[in-house]
Formats: sequence, C-alpha cells, structure tokens
Amino acid sequence: MNASPMPSAEVAVTLDLVRRLVGEQMPDLAGRQLRMLAHGWDNVMVRIGDDLVARLPRRTVAVELLLHEQRWLPELAPRLPLPIPVPVRAGLWVAGVSDTRHRSADLEAALRDAPQDAALVLATHDPDVFPDVPERVALTVAGHLHGGQVNVPILRHAVLPSRFGDRYLAGHVVEHGRHLYVSTGLGTAGMPVRLCRPPELPVLTLRARAPRTPAG
Repeated sequence: MNASPMPSAEVAVTLDLVRRLVGEQMPDLAGRQLRMLAHGWDNVMVRIGDDLVARLPRRTVAVELLLHEQRWLPELAPRLPLPIPVPVRAGLWVAGVSDTRHRSADLEAALRDAPQDAALVLATHDPDVFPDVPERVALTVAGHLHGGQVNVPILRHAVLPSRFGDRYLAGHVVEHGRHLYVSTGLGTAGMPVRLCRPPELPVLTLRARAPRTPAG
C-alpha cells in the first residue's frame, strides 16, 4: 500500500520569513541563529537559538490545531509524568467582533482562544465597544463614524451614530492605558457627501516591546 503524498504547503515557511516575523513580533530574539528542523504535514519547525523552537502552520487546517495546543498544553504539562513542549511566546493575534448594529459584540468569545501573553489586536466596526475591551488588548481598531462625515459641530452631533458623542470621533484615543484608533474611512453613510472630513486610508505600524526583565 502506497503512503499518501504530503499535501502541498499553502504558505511557504522559509527562514527569511521566520526571521522577519521574529524581528517584528519578538525583537529581543532577533539576533538569534535560526535553523530549519522539520517540515511536517501541517507545520514547519524552526530552531530559534539553543532553547526555543517555533511551530508555524504551512496549511490553513493547521491553524486550529495550533490554537488547541496553545490553549491546552500549559494545562496538561503539570499533570503529566514526562515533560512536554509548552508555548512560551504567542506572537501577534488579531480578533474581531460583530457589528453592533446587527448583533451584540461578544468580546469574551472573540478573545477566548488568545493566550494571555499574546500581542492582541481587536478589530471592530463600531468604536462604542471600546469601554468594554479588556486591558490585555494592545490595540483596538474601528471605523463606522466616518469622522462625523459632515464634520460641522451642530450637524455632526445630530447625526453621529455613537452613544458617546465625539469621544471616539476619529484618530488615536488612549483611555486607562488602552489604545484605540478610529479611521475616518473612505466612504459615506446616508447622504453621499463628506464635508470638512477628508477620507483616509491609515497605515498603522505596530512595534513589539521586549519583555520586561524581572527584578533581580
């Protein structure tokens, strides 16, 4: 009986790709030597220095499997008689919630699988969810308000679809150490006109911070 051929990779995981991801998401590891260890059916394993190994999915189906590993391996490890690999870095995670005009935004469900130490970005259409976003979310990105669209104070207040008024009108907002960016977007809602609010397509550059070193 012939063995089934290994499925083709949907993502070409190369050392150059891993080096770029490590440099962007974990800059404290950027200088470490990388070495390819194995190409499996679902994942590629790359040695990072002498004490870490990265597992990266080469097929879409493997993503959910890695999520299960990150969720359950830390809980299983102390209960097993032999040591097993345990995730120590989770990289960048992006989660999303529903548009509140159609159904409630379930933040708990959106963030449930994200490791507690992951760099976490939350995408939402409506910035009104921001007061309920937990502190572990590094950045929330939103739109919806078009920066007022007709950005004339009296008119804007009359039509602005937010229960917080101008609080999340546009741009970078920081509240209690949490960060929100609200794009004014490109389009319109209702009237096909924008006044005193040019359209924008923002490009946000995210930079990782090195983990804090415990006090000795």
